Formats: sequence, structure tokens, C-alpha cells
Amino acid sequence: MSALLWVECKRPSGSLREVENQALDAARRCIESDNLLFIYTMTTVGVSFRVWFYERGAASLTPFHGKATFADRTEYVDANSDNAWVLPQCLLMVKEEVPLRSAPTLPSQFLPDFEDEGQNYTETSQQPYDQGNLYSGEPSSSQHTNQQPPESVDNAVAAGVDLQSSQPIRVKVRRETHVFHPDKYIFKDVRGKTRQTVRDEWTQIRYGGKRVWAYHGKRTTYISDIEIA
Repeated sequence: MSALLWVECKRPSGSLREVENQALDAARRCIESDNLLFIYTMTTVGVSFRVWFYERGAASLTPFHGKATFADRTEYVDANSDNAWVLPQCLLMVKEEVPLRSAPTLPSQFLPDFEDEGQNYTETSQQPYDQGNLYSGEPSSSQHTNQQPPESVDNAVAAGVDLQSSQPIRVKVRRETHVFHPDKYIFKDVRGKTRQTVRDEWTQIRYGGKRVWAYHGKRTTYISDIEIA
């Protein structure tokens, strides 16, 4: 379990700058401890409140409502006023757009089938590429096998491929843009299940002489048909 919304409270005479700085510090600590991409936070002074959004690495909080100002009492909403409707709206956002965890950073990310003995697909490789083959000159039959173009996910399912195969699968990825947290990249895996991912879960690899974006599942690697930006 991880934190969704952090609340910092002060009495009516409390300092807005202090409560907002405390909320910012708490949001950073929550993100680090739970390995989150973003988190929601709310500051209250007496019965007035303001809801914020904080994204990993940001220098400050981002307000959910009002102007992008800080320690500004005019931007706080009285819980007893008509403007308090923003609170349930913000809480609904917290419920529907749950903070996502950051993908773990692996010490080395590569595709097993893309390597031959003593060779790899790194940026510093000095080997030239010739029509999708790793080596220049005439490739062997084993090299031809490793350099088959990736299947599409529809073809893979229709053909009944081994779902535990490390053969890369090309998928159609749809980008879903968001204002207050990272965009989502959505695609269907080989089992037909919809996967929702974020930018940090994709890595660039070299395949067929080109740089492509890949998502590494537990047993299957997926190659995006669009740029993951």
C-alpha cells in the first residue's frame, strides 16, 4: 500500500507558507518511500483548504484550483462556502487517477534474443548495420533467425504463439494525455489484456538497425508503433 493524498493542517492563525512547505516536503518523502511518480496533497488553515498535485522531481506544488500562486490566502476555499464543491471533485480525481509507481531501474536491460556471442546492441557499437542485420556481410542462418521482424500482437494471438516466448511483439500504442500527472501509454498484450503504462516503463533499444521503444514484460517484450515521449 502507498499514500494517495497527504494532508497538512494548521490552526486559523497558522502560516500558509509553512503549511505549504511542509506539504511539499511530505510529498517528496512519500514519493521516495513508496517509489511513486506523483502524489496529491491538501493544505488546510482552519476550515479553509487548497488541494495540490506534486510530481516526482518538481521544484514546487501544482495547485488543483485557482491561480498558480503560493501562500495566497485568497486562493484558499472556505469549506462552508459555495465554492467548496471543488473538494469532492478533487477527491474523485484522487480516487480515479491513483498515483502510479515508478518502474524499477534494472542494471542492464536488453533483449536476450537480440544478442549473439560477444555482440550487443549498444549506442557505442562499431558494427555497421545492413538491412536489419547485426553484422555486415552475409549473415548466417542463426543471424537470420534472430532478426525476424517482430510479430504484431493480433497476428501473435491468431497464430497461437507461445505466450512465454521472448520473441518481441509489435503493438499499437495509444497515448492518453493528462494535465496533472504523467501521460499513459495503453496497449493490449498477447493475452488480450489492456495494459496502462507510463513513459518511465519504456526503454529505447536498437532493433533491425533502428531505435525503437520497448516495454519489457515478465516473459514478453513489446515494441511500440509510436514514439514514447
